[in-house]
Amino acid sequence: MEWTKATVTVTDRSNKSLSYPSAFDRDIKTSYFFPLVTSEGRQGALLIEDRSSKGLTAADSEFFNIVISNIAFVIRNLIYTSRIRVMATTDSLTNVPNKRFMDDDLTTKHKYCMTNHINYFLAVIDIDHFKKFNDTHGHHHGDRVLKHVASTLRKTLGNRGTIYRCGGEEFVLYLQSMPTEAAYALCDSLRILISELEILTDDTQESTPVTISIGLANYPLVAASVYKQTLE
Repeated sequence: MEWTKATVTVTDRSNKSLSYPSAFDRDIKTSYFFPLVTSEGRQGALLIEDRSSKGLTAADSEFFNIVISNIAFVIRNLIYTSRIRVMATTDSLTNVPNKRFMDDDLTTKHKYCMTNHINYFLAVIDIDHFKKFNDTHGHHHGDRVLKHVASTLRKTLGNRGTIYRCGGEEFVLYLQSMPTEAAYALCDSLRILISELEILTDDTQESTPVTISIGLANYPLVAASVYKQTLE
C-alpha cells in the first residue's frame, strides 16, 4: 500500500473541519484495522498504526485480539445498559418520557433554573372525558387516542421543551425561558390542533372528537408549588 502526502480533512459532530496529518507525514509504515464485533453486529474498528518496518508478531496479534474482545464486551454492555435505561424511563404506549423520568428530570431542571434565576412554565394537560373512549369504543381505541395526542404534542413542541406522560390521560410539558405570551400561544395552538384530530374507530370508522384542558403555571411566580404537587 502506498501512502499519499495529502492531509486528511474530517468533520466532527459540530460540523467543524479538522485537519489530520497524513500517514506519510506521521511516518506510519503499516496500518492494521481490527473489527469490533458484538452480538449486535459490527460496531466499528480499532486502528493501529505502526512506525516500524518489522510488522506485528504473533504475540502482538494475540495481545490486540484480547484487547479488542474486551472492548467489544464493554460496548455490548453499554448498548444493553442504554436499552434498559430507555425502557425504564419511556412510556411504552406513547413513546414519550414516563413519570419516573419526569420526577428526576424536573428535579434537575428546577434546581438549575432556581440556581441560575431562569424562568420556566409547566403545562399540565388532561384529555377531556377520556373514560368515554374506553367505555364506548374499547381500550384499544383509548390507546389510539393517547398515541395521537402524544404524537401531536411532541411534534408541535419540538425543541421548545420536554413532554412527559404523567399517567393515565395526563401529560406534562416543561417550557424553559419562554415569554408568557409565547407559552399561552403555544398551549392555545396545542388545544386547537388536538381538537382537529380525526381519530377513527375500528368498527364504524367513526371520527371521535378529542379536546384537552391545560393548566399553565410559571416559575418563579406559581410553578414552584405546582411542581411540588406534580411530584407528589
